[in-house]
Amino acid sequence: FFFLMAGSGVELGCLTINETIIPGATGCYVVKNIFHTGQSKFQKVHVVDLEAFGPTLMLDEKMQSSSSDEFIYHESLVYPALLAHPNPKKVLILGGGEGATAREVLRFKSVERLVMVDIDEVVVETSKKFLTSYHKGAWDNSRMELVIGDAKEYLQNTEEKWDVIVGDLADPLPGNPCYMLYTTEFYEMMKTKMAPGAVFVTQSGPSGMYVINEVCIPVFNTLSKVFKHTGLYHTHCPAFFDHYAFTLASDTVNTEDILTKGDVDALIEERVDATHEIDADESAKGANAARFFDGETLKSSFVKPKWMKKMMQENPTIISDDAPSFLI
Repeated sequence: FFFLMAGSGVELGCLTINETIIPGATGCYVVKNIFHTGQSKFQKVHVVDLEAFGPTLMLDEKMQSSSSDEFIYHESLVYPALLAHPNPKKVLILGGGEGATAREVLRFKSVERLVMVDIDEVVVETSKKFLTSYHKGAWDNSRMELVIGDAKEYLQNTEEKWDVIVGDLADPLPGNPCYMLYTTEFYEMMKTKMAPGAVFVTQSGPSGMYVINEVCIPVFNTLSKVFKHTGLYHTHCPAFFDHYAFTLASDTVNTEDILTKGDVDALIEERVDATHEIDADESAKGANAARFFDGETLKSSFVKPKWMKKMMQENPTIISDDAPSFLI
């Protein structure tokens, strides 16, 4: 689509990107402008301006995140894990190319060291240039180290232990080696790199009724096999045209119990500070920094509709190196 349009003379407001949401149903995005087209060793990388969602990162011509609502996904990914841990100082992000996950982690005052490992340097450099509203200067924060490389290889070789590990990886797709970071073998290896009391969180793919069995439930089941405590929560992401799920896992911290029974609002006020970010002022702390989460919103994200609970009970799938699960 993007390469066909170069020099075609077609008015941008007439262009659309059609993305399959579920078999038989397609989402249509109207393009106002194309800011960047690129190609890495791994995927096509585009930054476009969508009429409905504003500046947007697309990988292989599929929605990755939009500037208008990315905060919903990124707060959902980061806040629960860092609020559930009593004092997170060392955090590792697997993936996270846009820099928005790093932005949210660095808002927690207790964090002293953050390492982000992403395999695609083109995505990172494109995001640095075109998606300032996503990262808000995270790349220049002295607490953060960026590693361009394979996340699995990095974990296998590091001797560091982490208080929180955040999986901000692409959905497991056929032909994409990323699926190897959602298996029992990977999670068992990863667990050896976690400090006492550590928490892991990962995005778990779309969790709507018609796709929840593909990735979401298998990821939850796989983590439940490896860790003593797991908790699945979900939220609606408008630009994805669906709900998205996230899974917390720990051997020592009952994250769901802490987050649904504790005073989350007080924790946000105590721990969150965004005053160091680009264009931030001294009021960007606590509830003023969090755009999506408060205590009530976070607790409600753990509530599952009856159909979801039934499907989770009926699907025993566990992901392994020899038996992967893919988002179709």
